[in-house]
Amino acid sequence: MPLPYEKPATLLQWLDNRGHYVLRFGRQTRRFFAQIPWLCLWLGRQLLFLATLAWHVLLTLLACFRRVRAQLGDRRAESTRPRLYLLDPSYQNSFGHYRSVAHHLAEDCARRGWNFIHLTGALDKHPAQRIPLFALPARLPLRLAEPFWSRNQHRKAHRKTAFALRYFTFMVKIVAAFDRLLLPGHPAHFVMYTGDLLYFIPLLNSPFLGPRQHLHLLQFYLPIHFAEPAEKRRFLSHARLLAQRFRSAAPDTILNLHLYSDSPLLHGLLAPLLGAKISVLYPPFLAAFNPEDLPAPESLAQRPHPFGYFGYLTEKHGWPIMRQLLQSRAGQSTGWLIQFIPAHCTAAEIAAARATITAAGATALTGYYPPNKFSAAVAQCAGIFLPYDTDDYAFLSSAKIIDALRQGCFPIVPAHTWPAEIVRRAGYGLIVEKGPWLDAPAAVAQLDLPALWSQRRSAILALIEQFTAAHFLSAIEQASPPAALPEN
Repeated sequence: MPLPYEKPATLLQWLDNRGHYVLRFGRQTRRFFAQIPWLCLWLGRQLLFLATLAWHVLLTLLACFRRVRAQLGDRRAESTRPRLYLLDPSYQNSFGHYRSVAHHLAEDCARRGWNFIHLTGALDKHPAQRIPLFALPARLPLRLAEPFWSRNQHRKAHRKTAFALRYFTFMVKIVAAFDRLLLPGHPAHFVMYTGDLLYFIPLLNSPFLGPRQHLHLLQFYLPIHFAEPAEKRRFLSHARLLAQRFRSAAPDTILNLHLYSDSPLLHGLLAPLLGAKISVLYPPFLAAFNPEDLPAPESLAQRPHPFGYFGYLTEKHGWPIMRQLLQSRAGQSTGWLIQFIPAHCTAAEIAAARATITAAGATALTGYYPPNKFSAAVAQCAGIFLPYDTDDYAFLSSAKIIDALRQGCFPIVPAHTWPAEIVRRAGYGLIVEKGPWLDAPAAVAQLDLPALWSQRRSAILALIEQFTAAHFLSAIEQASPPAALPEN
C-alpha cells in the first residue's frame, strides 16, 4: 500500500509536477497581471504627487518674485540701501522669540534705512508684512534640529528631512537669484537661525551668492538631545564635517558665508574645529533703547513683588525647583509673582500649580504675555528666579535674563549654564549650585539691591547693548568684507 505522501494530493499538483511547471508559470503570470491595476494606481498617485509639488513650487516662485519685486522694484535707484532677508521657514505662530527678533530687526532696519524682507513658512497664520515662502517639510530639520540618521527617526522621516533640506536650499538659491536680478550690485544680507551645524553643509555645495550677497548662519537652538554625551559627540562630528567642507569649498563661498554662535561656551567648544570661521554674536532680544531708560536705583526698593518666576511648568524651565520653593513657604505671604504658560498641561496639573502658588501667598498669572506686557511684569519684581535645567541651558541662551537685566531685576540662575556666564559678566545676580536653591531667597534678601544696581549699572548697560538689533546689524555689516560693498 503506497504511503500518503507518495501520491499527489490533487490532480492539479500531479499536472504541475508532470507538466514541466506549466501550471505554476500560469498561476504566477495570472498573479502578475492581477497586480497591474494596483501598480498603475500607485504610479498614478506618484505622478499626481509630483505634479502637485511642481505646481506648488511654481506658484511659490511666482509669488516670491512678485512680492519681492513689489517691495524692491521701485527702489533700484537707491544703490546704497542694503537689504536684510530674515529666512524663517519653520515658524508658524504669532508669538515667541522668533517673532520678537524679527520685530526688533524690522524696527532697526527702518531706522537705518534698510529694506527688511521676512520670509516665513507656508503655515504662517499671520502673514502680514511677511512672505510665506517655505513649505511645511522645512519645519522638521530647522526647528526640531534632528539629524538624518538620528536613532529617534525612521527611514521615512530620514527621506522627509533630506527632501526638506534640498527644498529649503533650492528656495534660498532662488531668492538670492531674484535679489541679484532685481537689484544687481546692491548689498544684501540673508540671516537664518538653525539648531544643528549639519544643515549648513548643503549651502556649501555650490557658490550661489553674488559678490555683494552674504549669508549669516546663527547657532540659536541646539539639537534636542544635546545634553546626552552621545549627541554632543555627534554634534562635534558635524562640526568636523563642516570644517572639511569649508576647506574644500570655493573661496567665494567662504568669503560670503558667516557662522555665529550666541554662546561663548559653545564658541569655545567649536573654535578648535572651525577656527576663525565662527564668531560670537548675540541675538537681538532687545529693541533699541536709551541709557536713561534703565530704572533708577531707588525704584528697586519700591517694587511690589520681591521675586518672580516666568516660564512653563516643565523641568527644563525649572518648575520642580520653583514648586519646592513655594511648598517650603506654604502658609506664608511671600508676595511672589508666578506667571506660567499652561501649554501641554492637563487641567489637574494646572490646578495643582495654582494651589501651590496660592498656598504660598503668591500671585498667579497664566497665559502668554507679549513683550511689552512681559517687560512690565518683570519690572514689578526686585528679583527673578531662573532655575533652568543645567543640561539644557549649559550652552543655550535665554532672553529672560536679558529682559531681567534691562529692568534692573536681580537674576538668580543655576551654575554651569549660559545664564551664569551672563551673571558673571554683569556682576549682578546670584549663581546657585544644584543643591541650595531653598536658601537663595534669604541670601538675596540680605543684599542692598539699589546700591548694587547703582554700582553695576554702567557695566550692565554695556552688556545688554550687545543684545540689541542695532548691535546685531552693525556686526553683520562689519563682517562683510569691504570688497562686497557697493562703490560710491
